[in-house]
Parts: sequence; structure tokens; C-alpha cells
Amino acid sequence: MRNLVRAIYLWFRRIIMVRSGFDPARPYWYSAEGHDYAALSKSTSKSPLYPPNLAGHYHVALQTFWESRGLGAKCFLISESKGVAAYLSKRYPETHFCSLDLYTELQVEKFGGTAEQPDFLWDVNAPPFRTLASATR
Repeated sequence: MRNLVRAIYLWFRRIIMVRSGFDPARPYWYSAEGHDYAALSKSTSKSPLYPPNLAGHYHVALQTFWESRGLGAKCFLISESKGVAAYLSKRYPETHFCSLDLYTELQVEKFGGTAEQPDFLWDVNAPPFRTLASATR
């Protein structure tokens, strides 16, 4: 009985969240211009990138997005390590990648003592400190 009540509760909660606009009914990736990167990524023969990060990969839709928009000369990698920056630098040598993270213990938990620290320890909710701000110039 308890499982039935929980199942009904979760079903109603999902309906309410979707109708209120707080929770999408299904995954989607649209740009401001209306590009559906998920559909676009299915039409390519690209495979996901597998950097040494917590997720273990970058989805093809994300890769398709940044390759179509361009990465620029400098790119901040939020919640990533220097290992991910090095991995992406090999793939995109024209872009300088700078890694930022606050919870480095998550990297150590997954990769052990060999986990690489980020370039900067920073809480993205805090104002950037002087060294980080100068890295953007």
C-alpha cells in the first residue's frame, strides 16, 4: 500500500511540475535561435567525448552546440579539472582552457589521489578574484 501511495504521489508531483513549467516533460536542447541540438547531434556521425571528468563524457548535443557557436580564444571549464582542460586542449588546440572548481574532493573521490586540481578554486556564486578576472583578458 505504501508503495502505491508513493507512486501516485510521484505521478501527481510530476504532472504539477510539468504544467507549472518547473520541470520539462522530456529532455530538450534548444538555442535562442531555435536550433534543436539533440536532433542535430543525431544527424551527425560524432561520438561523445570522454574526458576524465565526473560525468565521464560530454554529450554530442553539447559538442555540436559549442562547435557550431565557436569556443573562442579562452574558455572557462566550470567544475572541471586540469585533466579535462588538457584533454580538450588536444582536441581544440586553438582554444586556451582554464579549469575552475570548488568541490575538488569530488574529483579525488572518483579518481583517487592522482586527481588533478583545477587552475582556480572558485565559487561561481562569488565575485571573481583579481587573478581570475585578469585571466579573462
